[in-house]
Amino acid sequence: MLSLLLSTSFLLFGCRHTDAIASPKIIHLPETEAMTELSQPELLSALTRMIRGAQHVRHFSADEVATQLGYPLQSRSKGPVYFGTDIPLSDGSNFGVIGVGVGSPQAIRLDLEFEPAPGQCPLSVAALQPVLTAAGATPAQWLGPIRFGSDARWRSRAGSIVITATVDGKYGEADTDACIQYISIEITGEN
Repeated sequence: MLSLLLSTSFLLFGCRHTDAIASPKIIHLPETEAMTELSQPELLSALTRMIRGAQHVRHFSADEVATQLGYPLQSRSKGPVYFGTDIPLSDGSNFGVIGVGVGSPQAIRLDLEFEPAPGQCPLSVAALQPVLTAAGATPAQWLGPIRFGSDARWRSRAGSIVITATVDGKYGEADTDACIQYISIEITGEN
């Protein structure tokens, strides 16, 4: 019976060790800094910090993005997704952040995805414009859908980064209350 108890404890220890190796690295912030959910003003402030911070780097660091968000990220050693997280918003919506590398060993693009709660719009084009101004970017210009039925895009530039906001293709240039589905912040290396 004693040998059975001892072997079980070693087996459990081995299982915990295996889980630790297989689990993705999580970049933690001190408990006092980590947020449980973001309000719209906190989201707008985090977006401003991310855009401003991206103007001075060659790639996105999971540590830096976690600091700008005030939220922990899960980090992976291999791409194309190098880190990411889902953050609940105070209106019941969800906000996803993904660091993507395309043909590079580092994340050169942040993809931000919004999943609105029923009847909510976490971020509209009109709310994004002051964020872009505060971050030193150009006002977003409407590009429209690439083809009939596809999503419409708004594009802005801040130094060597391009910010693209995607909305449903049913909205036109005058519809600045359109709810943003995705934002891509890409480091192009061009000024």
